[in-house]
Amino acid sequence: MDDSDVRESVKNGDIRSQYLLLGSEPLIMERTIQTIEDQLHIDRSFDHDTFSLPETPLDDVLSKLYSMAFASPRRFVLAKNLEELNQKDLVEFAKVINRTGTKNCLVMTYVLSKDDRKTKSTEKKLQELFLNAQCVTYRTDKHQVRNWIAAKVKKDKLPLSTAMMRYLEDQFINDITGLKNEFEKIENYLAETSSISHEHIQDLAKGLCDYNVYQMIDGFLKGKTRTIVLFNELQPYLRDYTEIVGALAWGIMNQAQQAYSVLRTARILRTILDEVADLDRSVKIGSQFSTARLELFFLRNARVFRKGAVYG
Repeated sequence: MDDSDVRESVKNGDIRSQYLLLGSEPLIMERTIQTIEDQLHIDRSFDHDTFSLPETPLDDVLSKLYSMAFASPRRFVLAKNLEELNQKDLVEFAKVINRTGTKNCLVMTYVLSKDDRKTKSTEKKLQELFLNAQCVTYRTDKHQVRNWIAAKVKKDKLPLSTAMMRYLEDQFINDITGLKNEFEKIENYLAETSSISHEHIQDLAKGLCDYNVYQMIDGFLKGKTRTIVLFNELQPYLRDYTEIVGALAWGIMNQAQQAYSVLRTARILRTILDEVADLDRSVKIGSQFSTARLELFFLRNARVFRKGAVYG
């Protein structure tokens, strides 16, 4: 069962006595945990216990699991870091938990390795071990991350450009926790800054080459003359010019999708994309004229995207 199904079930009042949360992103698990707590109306001062395994003896977990709730309908027990138990201790822990008959709510978390090719087999073994637990598997994809970023920007009214949002999407596709930390950094920066500008955002992301590339392309697609300045400032941070060419192709195609008349813009965009393809070949063979050719490209074609529109 996935995250959304479980949270919907919990909101409808179907709250199990045991849950096993499996995924590579602890932050996403927190959303389910919070939903269960909210629906149980847990008083955190009296009826909420969190244990980190294997630092906590099993007897301590069981003691709280069997304790009567004081100010809540049921006691809530969170056992984290099951992945840190060795195989023998994990099997023993599962056997004991399977024998518990308490009506309190136990939530267990197991953080899967992002690079583990045996993830599916690990999930299957855990589900077979914890017989009475509702297993919840978490997976992230680019579409989900894109929607999360857009919702966050809209909700908190963050003045982030499309380029910055694209950078966040690309950089943190497999690191939701890192994405949360990045948003906290942005929000702290904005709280200390009376006004926000592209320069402020660039300072915020200084050294983050991928973002700066998209920022530069964003400026180019708006027909800004400052594009050449950004290009020159960016060069010391570039690994190679293929990053710029790739961002160019993405930006131009995205712009074409937003154009009000595809037929009107098709010819001019095809010409520009042909030039981008030629640039791609040039930078890949290490041409000494790549810098000059990119500068000429920006100067010649920025007028096509005046004020963010495509003029054929």
